[in-house]
Amino acid sequence: MLRIRRSLLGCVPLLGVAWAVRACAVFPDQAVLTGAGGVNAGGVSSAAGQGSLPEGGVGEAGVGSVEGGAAGLANAGGSLGRAGEPGAGGVEAGGEGGAGGVAECAAPHEVVLPVVADTWIDAAKPSTSQGADASLIVFGGTEERRALLTFTLPTPPAAAVLRSATLRLYLAGNADASLAERRLVVHPLARELDEGRTTWNNYANGSGSQWTTPGGDFGPGEESTLSAPQPGGFVAFDVTALVGDAPVAASSSLGWLIREQGQAPNAPAELVFASREGNAAQAPSLTLGYCRP
Repeated sequence: MLRIRRSLLGCVPLLGVAWAVRACAVFPDQAVLTGAGGVNAGGVSSAAGQGSLPEGGVGEAGVGSVEGGAAGLANAGGSLGRAGEPGAGGVEAGGEGGAGGVAECAAPHEVVLPVVADTWIDAAKPSTSQGADASLIVFGGTEERRALLTFTLPTPPAAAVLRSATLRLYLAGNADASLAERRLVVHPLARELDEGRTTWNNYANGSGSQWTTPGGDFGPGEESTLSAPQPGGFVAFDVTALVGDAPVAASSSLGWLIREQGQAPNAPAELVFASREGNAAQAPSLTLGYCRP
């Protein structure tokens, strides 16, 4: 089971919109559907209805009075709703969601990207590079180990809408025989990854290339819960938000750091993922699903 918590990093929100819509993403986020907004007497409006949310979308009109605005969140479906009925005090309420869910994509496309660099870093060996290793090791604790990866993003097609982004790693081993639940977090890296030189202390060679914080410089990430991590198969991480908020101007490369949230349940409890230096069929990959409206 994957439990995903959305956290965003990067661009500036559009004109104070409270939903943190990003203007400079590589792909427009599938959750951004422009709606009517405006300020009504008795309350402040919300902006666009986020129709792709799993439990329904925000209605077309904004939040009105306390009584009227409560109707703005749809319970079923994800499309933009019709205008709501007047709420208490004559204030326009939010719309109800439609029954259709996420709109059908007329021209779906899927692109599978190979990893271009990967390594892992070790708090117990802060000056050692692991870039040539056939494994990527993740472990939370006093001797923490973290995996780092880089992908090269393609130029997005005109008017493309990102529908999904899935990071896949092959779990080759789990030192915890009990297969206890594990919580992993994928973070966007703030530095370029140098596969052959990155260590716990440095992102590249030399004293001028040290991480600001040992262990990596990274932003808020996406947390996933692995309920029973059984070795011998691929593990999928939903990273749609991280890809959708990658700034176009920064770089075509997208770097991530994967760490365990908190202390590993048992010791030893290393999670061992395959790297690109090992079996090519088990190398990390990033699958982008998008469509042209």
